[in-house]
Amino acid sequence: MHINDENKYFGAAQIGIRKHSVNQIINFCLNSKIEEAPYLALMYCFATVDLMGAYLTGRFNERKETDNAFQFINKYIGYSREQTLLLQEIYRHKLVHTGLPTSFFKHNEEVFTWTIHYDNRNFHLKITENGQARCFNISIRDFGQDLINGMIKYLDELEVNDCLKQKYKKTLHELWGLNLIQEQNKV
Repeated sequence: MHINDENKYFGAAQIGIRKHSVNQIINFCLNSKIEEAPYLALMYCFATVDLMGAYLTGRFNERKETDNAFQFINKYIGYSREQTLLLQEIYRHKLVHTGLPTSFFKHNEEVFTWTIHYDNRNFHLKITENGQARCFNISIRDFGQDLINGMIKYLDELEVNDCLKQKYKKTLHELWGLNLIQEQNKV
C-alpha cells in the first residue's frame, strides 16, 4: 500500500485535505475585506506546521509544539535556523495566544518588528531596516506555498522511511484516537 494514495490511507487523506485547505484559507483571507484576516491565514499555516511537526516527531501529546514545528520547518520547508526562530517568536507565539504578532522582539541583541505581505516573494523572510528596529518580513502566500511543498516532501519521505512511519502512526493514533483497521495500520 502506498501512503501517498489519499483514497486508501486515512492519514494521507488528512494531510491531502490540509494541503488543499491551506490554499483555500489563504485565498479567502487575503481576498477578505476584514483587516485582521491575514492573521487568520497565518494562524492556520502555523497550526498546520504544528500538526506536521507532530507527525514528524511522533510527539503530539508531549507539549513540544515549538520544537516539533522547528524541526519540520528546518527539514521540510528548508528555512534557516534564524528564519525559523524569528518566524516562531514574532509571528507564531503571539498569534496563537493573542491573535496578533508581537510588536517588538529582541533577537541576538537586536530589536525586531514585522511586516506582513500578502504575496511578495521578494520580501519573504527578508530582514529590512525600519528606524531603530529591524523588520522581519513574511509573505503569506509564499509561506503557505512553502508549507505545502514541505508537506509533499514529508509524504514522499514517509513512503520509504520506517522510523518516520512509526512516529507517524503514533501521532495518528494520539491525534485522531483511532483504532485503525488492520489493513490501514500497515504503514
